[in-house]
Amino acid sequence: MISLIPKVPGKEETRIMNVQDIYPLSPMQKGMMFHTLYGAENGLYVVQFMCTLGGVVAEAAFTTAWQRVFNRHAILRSGIHWEDVDDPLQIVYGECLPTIEFLDWRNVPEGELTGVSQTFLQQDRQRGFDLTQPPLVRIHLIRLAEDRYWLIFTFHHALLDGWSMSPLLQEFFLFYHQPDAAGPPLPRPYSDYIEWLGQQDTTAAAAYWQQLIADFASPTQINIDQTSLIPWDGAQKDPYAEIRQHLPAALYRRLQETARQLQCTINTLVQTTWAFLLSRYSSELDVVFGTTVSGRPAELS
Repeated sequence: MISLIPKVPGKEETRIMNVQDIYPLSPMQKGMMFHTLYGAENGLYVVQFMCTLGGVVAEAAFTTAWQRVFNRHAILRSGIHWEDVDDPLQIVYGECLPTIEFLDWRNVPEGELTGVSQTFLQQDRQRGFDLTQPPLVRIHLIRLAEDRYWLIFTFHHALLDGWSMSPLLQEFFLFYHQPDAAGPPLPRPYSDYIEWLGQQDTTAAAAYWQQLIADFASPTQINIDQTSLIPWDGAQKDPYAEIRQHLPAALYRRLQETARQLQCTINTLVQTTWAFLLSRYSSELDVVFGTTVSGRPAELS
Protein backbone atom coordinates (compact mmCIF):
# COMPACT_ATOMS: atom_id res chain seq x y z
CA MET A 1 0.00 0.00 0.00
CA ILE A 2 2.84 2.41 0.77
CA SER A 3 4.13 2.11 -2.79
CA LEU A 4 0.93 3.72 -4.04
CA ILE A 5 1.58 7.02 -2.29
CA PRO A 6 2.62 9.85 -4.64
CA LYS A 7 6.15 10.96 -3.85
CA VAL A 8 6.95 14.48 -2.73
CA PRO A 9 10.68 15.34 -2.61
CA GLY A 10 11.84 15.56 0.98
CA LYS A 11 8.42 14.70 2.41
CA GLU A 12 7.97 11.01 1.56
CA GLU A 13 8.15 9.67 5.11
CA THR A 14 5.87 12.37 6.55
CA ARG A 15 3.19 11.86 3.90
CA ILE A 16 3.27 8.06 4.19
CA MET A 17 2.76 8.24 7.94
CA ASN A 18 -0.02 10.76 7.36
CA VAL A 19 -2.13 8.54 5.09
CA GLN A 20 -5.50 7.75 6.65
CA ASP A 21 -7.35 5.86 3.91
CA ILE A 22 -7.10 4.74 0.28
CA TYR A 23 -10.00 3.74 -1.94
CA PRO A 24 -11.02 3.88 -5.64
CA LEU A 25 -12.69 6.77 -7.44
CA SER A 26 -16.32 6.71 -8.48
CA PRO A 27 -16.99 6.59 -12.24
CA MET A 28 -17.99 10.27 -12.08
CA GLN A 29 -14.71 11.19 -10.41
CA LYS A 30 -12.76 9.21 -13.02
CA GLY A 31 -14.43 11.19 -15.78
CA MET A 32 -13.61 14.48 -14.07
CA MET A 33 -10.01 13.36 -13.58
CA PHE A 34 -9.65 12.46 -17.26
CA HIS A 35 -10.99 15.80 -18.51
CA THR A 36 -8.91 17.70 -15.96
CA LEU A 37 -5.70 16.03 -17.14
CA TYR A 38 -6.66 16.40 -20.81
CA GLY A 39 -7.46 20.13 -20.59
CA ALA A 40 -5.67 21.28 -17.45
CA GLU A 41 -5.05 24.81 -18.71
CA ASN A 42 -8.78 25.37 -19.29
CA GLY A 43 -9.74 25.14 -15.63
CA LEU A 44 -12.12 22.26 -16.30
CA TYR A 45 -14.08 21.14 -13.25
CA VAL A 46 -12.66 23.97 -11.15
CA VAL A 47 -15.66 25.44 -9.32
CA GLN A 48 -15.80 28.80 -7.57
CA PHE A 49 -18.25 29.79 -4.86
CA MET A 50 -18.32 33.49 -3.97
CA CYS A 51 -20.24 35.45 -1.35
CA THR A 52 -20.06 38.77 0.49
CA LEU A 53 -19.33 38.93 4.23
CA GLY A 54 -20.22 41.90 6.42
CA GLY A 55 -18.49 43.08 9.59
CA VAL A 56 -14.84 42.73 10.53
CA VAL A 57 -13.33 39.27 10.08
CA ALA A 58 -10.75 37.99 12.55
CA GLU A 59 -8.18 36.23 10.37
CA ALA A 60 -6.99 33.83 13.06
CA ALA A 61 -10.54 32.72 13.88
CA PHE A 62 -11.28 32.45 10.15
CA THR A 63 -8.33 30.09 9.65
CA THR A 64 -9.11 28.01 12.74
CA ALA A 65 -12.75 27.57 11.72
CA TRP A 66 -11.82 26.29 8.26
CA GLN A 67 -9.23 23.95 9.78
CA ARG A 68 -11.97 22.40 11.92
CA VAL A 69 -14.12 21.91 8.82
CA PHE A 70 -11.22 20.20 7.05
CA ASN A 71 -10.57 17.99 10.07
CA ARG A 72 -14.17 16.76 9.99
CA HIS A 73 -14.40 15.84 6.29
CA ALA A 74 -12.05 13.28 4.76
CA ILE A 75 -12.91 14.34 1.21
CA LEU A 76 -11.37 17.79 1.84
CA ARG A 77 -8.09 16.10 2.79
CA SER A 78 -8.03 13.85 -0.30
CA GLY A 79 -5.84 13.77 -3.37
CA ILE A 80 -6.01 11.59 -6.49
CA HIS A 81 -3.24 9.26 -7.63
CA TRP A 82 -3.33 7.58 -11.05
CA GLU A 83 0.26 6.82 -12.07
CA ASP A 84 1.63 3.26 -11.79
CA VAL A 85 -1.71 1.84 -10.60
CA ASP A 86 -4.33 -0.20 -12.46
CA ASP A 87 -7.16 2.03 -11.29
CA PRO A 88 -7.04 5.64 -10.01
CA LEU A 89 -7.15 6.00 -6.25
CA GLN A 90 -8.13 8.74 -3.85
CA ILE A 91 -5.84 9.05 -0.88
CA VAL A 92 -7.07 10.58 2.36
CA TYR A 93 -4.48 12.25 4.58
CA GLY A 94 -4.95 12.47 8.33
CA GLU A 95 -3.82 16.10 8.40
CA CYS A 96 -4.19 18.76 5.73
CA LEU A 97 -3.85 22.51 6.17
CA PRO A 98 -6.39 24.56 4.20
CA THR A 99 -4.87 26.90 1.60
CA ILE A 100 -6.03 30.37 2.68
CA GLU A 101 -4.93 33.74 1.32
CA PHE A 102 -5.96 37.13 2.67
CA LEU A 103 -6.02 39.99 0.16
CA ASP A 104 -6.67 43.71 0.64
CA TRP A 105 -8.47 45.50 -2.19
CA ARG A 106 -9.57 48.55 -0.23
CA ASN A 107 -7.54 50.73 -2.60
CA VAL A 108 -9.34 49.41 -5.69
CA PRO A 109 -11.95 51.97 -6.88
CA GLU A 110 -15.52 50.71 -6.66
CA GLY A 111 -15.99 51.18 -10.39
CA GLU A 112 -13.07 48.86 -11.15
CA LEU A 113 -14.01 46.04 -8.79
CA THR A 114 -16.04 44.10 -11.35
CA GLY A 115 -13.23 44.00 -13.91
CA VAL A 116 -10.56 43.25 -11.31
CA SER A 117 -12.63 40.46 -9.76
CA GLN A 118 -13.43 38.84 -13.11
CA THR A 119 -9.74 38.80 -14.02
CA PHE A 120 -8.87 37.36 -10.62
CA LEU A 121 -11.53 34.63 -10.85
CA GLN A 122 -10.44 33.63 -14.35
CA GLN A 123 -6.78 33.40 -13.38
CA ASP A 124 -7.63 31.48 -10.22
CA ARG A 125 -9.75 29.02 -12.21
CA GLN A 126 -7.06 28.50 -14.84
CA ARG A 127 -4.49 27.73 -12.13
CA GLY A 128 -6.37 24.50 -11.62
CA PHE A 129 -5.05 21.95 -9.14
CA ASP A 130 -2.37 19.31 -8.98
CA LEU A 131 -4.73 16.43 -8.21
CA THR A 132 -2.02 14.53 -6.34
CA GLN A 133 -1.44 17.37 -3.85
CA PRO A 134 -4.28 18.06 -1.42
CA PRO A 135 -6.01 20.19 -0.53
CA LEU A 136 -7.83 20.57 -3.84
CA VAL A 137 -9.35 23.70 -2.35
CA ARG A 138 -8.26 27.35 -2.23
CA ILE A 139 -9.90 29.93 0.01
CA HIS A 140 -9.50 33.66 -0.56
CA LEU A 141 -10.76 36.34 1.78
CA ILE A 142 -10.63 39.71 0.00
CA ARG A 143 -11.19 42.86 2.04
CA LEU A 144 -13.12 45.47 0.06
CA ALA A 145 -13.87 47.97 2.84
CA GLU A 146 -13.53 48.26 6.61
CA ASP A 147 -16.57 46.02 7.10
CA ARG A 148 -17.04 44.22 3.77
CA TYR A 149 -15.27 41.16 2.28
CA TRP A 150 -15.54 38.69 -0.55
CA LEU A 151 -15.15 35.02 0.37
CA ILE A 152 -14.05 32.93 -2.64
CA PHE A 153 -14.05 29.16 -2.18
CA THR A 154 -12.37 27.50 -5.18
CA PHE A 155 -12.40 23.71 -5.37
CA HIS A 156 -12.15 20.78 -7.75
CA HIS A 157 -15.52 19.31 -8.57
CA ALA A 158 -14.28 15.77 -7.84
CA LEU A 159 -14.50 16.69 -4.14
CA LEU A 160 -17.83 18.43 -3.83
CA ASP A 161 -21.08 19.19 -5.59
CA GLY A 162 -23.24 22.28 -5.25
CA TRP A 163 -25.39 20.78 -2.49
CA SER A 164 -22.29 20.26 -0.35
CA MET A 165 -21.52 23.98 -0.03
CA SER A 166 -24.44 24.81 2.24
CA PRO A 167 -23.56 22.38 5.08
CA LEU A 168 -19.86 23.26 4.76
CA LEU A 169 -20.58 26.97 5.14
CA GLN A 170 -22.96 26.30 8.03
CA GLU A 171 -20.18 24.43 9.82
CA PHE A 172 -17.65 27.18 9.08
CA PHE A 173 -19.86 29.96 10.43
CA LEU A 174 -20.71 27.88 13.52
CA PHE A 175 -17.03 27.27 14.32
CA TYR A 176 -16.13 30.90 13.58
CA HIS A 177 -18.75 32.36 15.93
CA GLN A 178 -18.64 29.52 18.49
CA PRO A 179 -15.06 28.17 18.60
CA ASP A 180 -15.94 25.66 21.33
CA ALA A 181 -19.04 24.26 19.58
CA ALA A 182 -19.05 20.49 19.09
CA GLY A 183 -20.48 20.79 15.60
CA PRO A 184 -23.30 18.84 13.94
CA PRO A 185 -23.20 15.05 13.67
CA LEU A 186 -20.65 13.87 11.11
CA PRO A 187 -22.14 12.77 7.79
CA ARG A 188 -21.31 9.36 6.41
CA PRO A 189 -17.89 9.39 4.73
CA TYR A 190 -17.62 9.26 0.95
CA SER A 191 -15.82 5.92 1.27
CA ASP A 192 -19.18 4.39 2.26
CA TYR A 193 -20.60 5.43 -1.09
CA ILE A 194 -17.60 3.95 -2.92
CA GLU A 195 -18.18 0.69 -1.02
CA TRP A 196 -21.87 0.76 -1.99
CA LEU A 197 -20.94 1.28 -5.64
CA GLY A 198 -18.68 -1.75 -5.52
CA GLN A 199 -21.62 -3.90 -4.44
CA GLN A 200 -23.79 -3.02 -7.44
CA ASP A 201 -24.48 -5.47 -10.27
CA THR A 202 -22.76 -3.69 -13.17
CA THR A 203 -23.42 -6.62 -15.53
CA ALA A 204 -27.18 -6.26 -15.10
CA ALA A 205 -26.91 -2.47 -15.48
CA ALA A 206 -24.94 -2.82 -18.73
CA ALA A 207 -27.48 -5.30 -20.09
CA TYR A 208 -30.33 -2.89 -19.29
CA TRP A 209 -28.77 0.00 -21.17
CA GLN A 210 -27.68 -2.16 -24.10
CA GLN A 211 -31.27 -3.31 -24.52
CA LEU A 212 -32.67 0.18 -24.11
CA ILE A 213 -30.52 1.70 -26.87
CA ALA A 214 -30.25 -1.40 -29.05
CA ASP A 215 -31.94 0.37 -31.99
CA PHE A 216 -29.31 3.12 -32.07
CA ALA A 217 -26.35 2.31 -34.28
CA SER A 218 -24.72 5.76 -34.18
CA PRO A 219 -24.92 9.02 -32.23
CA THR A 220 -27.66 11.48 -33.08
CA GLN A 221 -26.29 13.83 -35.73
CA ILE A 222 -27.06 17.54 -35.74
CA ASN A 223 -27.20 18.46 -39.42
CA ILE A 224 -25.99 22.05 -39.16
CA ASP A 225 -22.67 23.80 -39.51
CA GLN A 226 -21.68 23.66 -35.85
CA THR A 227 -18.47 25.64 -36.18
CA SER A 228 -20.38 28.68 -37.40
CA LEU A 229 -22.15 28.92 -34.05
CA ILE A 230 -18.99 29.09 -31.95
CA PRO A 231 -16.69 32.14 -31.71
CA TRP A 232 -13.57 30.16 -32.61
CA ASP A 233 -10.58 31.89 -34.18
CA GLY A 234 -8.60 28.70 -34.84
CA ALA A 235 -6.03 29.54 -32.16
CA GLN A 236 -8.04 27.96 -29.36
CA LYS A 237 -7.26 24.37 -28.48
CA ASP A 238 -10.92 23.45 -28.14
CA PRO A 239 -13.68 25.03 -30.26
CA TYR A 240 -16.25 25.53 -27.55
CA ALA A 241 -17.61 28.42 -25.55
CA GLU A 242 -19.96 29.20 -22.72
CA ILE A 243 -23.09 31.19 -23.52
CA ARG A 244 -25.46 32.54 -20.88
CA GLN A 245 -29.03 33.46 -21.75
CA HIS A 246 -31.28 35.24 -19.26
CA LEU A 247 -34.97 34.45 -19.68
CA PRO A 248 -37.57 37.24 -19.33
CA ALA A 249 -39.42 37.05 -16.03
CA ALA A 250 -42.76 36.46 -17.76
CA LEU A 251 -41.39 33.47 -19.68
CA TYR A 252 -39.87 32.02 -16.52
CA ARG A 253 -43.22 32.29 -14.73
CA ARG A 254 -44.88 30.46 -17.65
CA LEU A 255 -42.28 27.70 -17.38
CA GLN A 256 -42.95 27.37 -13.66
CA GLU A 257 -46.70 27.18 -14.23
CA THR A 258 -46.31 24.60 -17.01
CA ALA A 259 -44.08 22.45 -14.82
CA ARG A 260 -46.64 22.58 -12.00
CA GLN A 261 -49.45 21.57 -14.36
CA LEU A 262 -47.44 18.65 -15.71
CA GLN A 263 -46.13 17.76 -12.23
CA CYS A 264 -42.52 17.78 -13.40
CA THR A 265 -39.42 19.92 -12.89
CA ILE A 266 -38.24 22.76 -15.09
CA ASN A 267 -35.17 20.61 -15.79
CA THR A 268 -37.49 18.00 -17.34
CA LEU A 269 -39.05 20.70 -19.55
CA VAL A 270 -35.60 21.85 -20.68
CA GLN A 271 -34.54 18.30 -21.55
CA THR A 272 -37.80 17.68 -23.40
CA THR A 273 -37.26 20.86 -25.42
CA TRP A 274 -33.71 19.72 -26.20
CA ALA A 275 -35.05 16.36 -27.39
CA PHE A 276 -37.49 18.08 -29.76
CA LEU A 277 -34.69 20.32 -31.01
CA LEU A 278 -32.42 17.34 -31.68
CA SER A 279 -35.27 15.59 -33.49
CA ARG A 280 -35.90 18.63 -35.69
CA TYR A 281 -32.25 19.13 -36.66
CA SER A 282 -31.44 15.44 -37.08
CA SER A 283 -34.69 14.56 -38.91
CA GLU A 284 -35.05 11.56 -36.58
CA LEU A 285 -38.11 10.61 -34.55
CA ASP A 286 -35.95 8.80 -31.95
CA VAL A 287 -32.97 10.64 -30.52
CA VAL A 288 -30.48 9.83 -27.79
CA PHE A 289 -28.56 12.22 -25.56
CA GLY A 290 -27.03 12.05 -22.10
CA THR A 291 -27.24 14.12 -18.97
CA THR A 292 -24.95 14.01 -15.96
CA VAL A 293 -26.39 13.06 -12.57
CA SER A 294 -24.80 12.05 -9.30
CA GLY A 295 -26.11 8.49 -9.54
CA ARG A 296 -27.07 8.46 -5.87
CA PRO A 297 -30.63 7.18 -5.39
CA ALA A 298 -32.91 8.89 -2.90
CA GLU A 299 -32.99 5.86 -0.62
CA LEU A 300 -29.21 5.95 -0.15
CA SER A 301 -28.36 7.77 3.08
